[in-house]
Amino acid sequence: MSTDVYDLAKKKVQAEDPDKLIMGQLALHEVSAVLYPPFFEKMNDLPSLKWHKCKFTSANRSTLPKKKGVYAFAIEIEHPFLPSNCYILYIGKAGDINSNNTIWNRYADYLRCQKKNIRPRIREMLTMWKEQMVYFHAEVDPKISTGDVEKMLTTIFIPPYNRADFTGEVADLLKGAGLL
Repeated sequence: MSTDVYDLAKKKVQAEDPDKLIMGQLALHEVSAVLYPPFFEKMNDLPSLKWHKCKFTSANRSTLPKKKGVYAFAIEIEHPFLPSNCYILYIGKAGDINSNNTIWNRYADYLRCQKKNIRPRIREMLTMWKEQMVYFHAEVDPKISTGDVEKMLTTIFIPPYNRADFTGEVADLLKGAGLL
């Protein structure tokens, strides 16, 4: 839907019933969280990772390493009157044993994704929480599979925007619970 059409529809609903508009906007921002403590034990299987964080903007791309690793998109709301908080929405990998992709390149892919509708769910995530979106990244030792690290991280966090990056066991559990 083009922005003009969306704005007209929004104004019409708002004029008819402002509560419907709010309810619709709340529904758009709903994200289901699964926090399963037995999966937290997987953190003991992770290699040593040193995480770095930046606000997700095009200006921050130059600060990223041209090395393989893992990354996470998260919503973070910073305010002096609030406790520290963060909600992981998506986890990915950059490069692997037989791939030369880098954290720097993957970041650029997501910047493009914001502008083009290549991956609609990811684009939705990046635009919906644009002001609160942060990007965490950690380099992974070249001898370690980033795919394996990504699977461990998705098992620990069960990010709502990941769909195909779970282990078979976790995917089966999530499907059985009607969550995937």
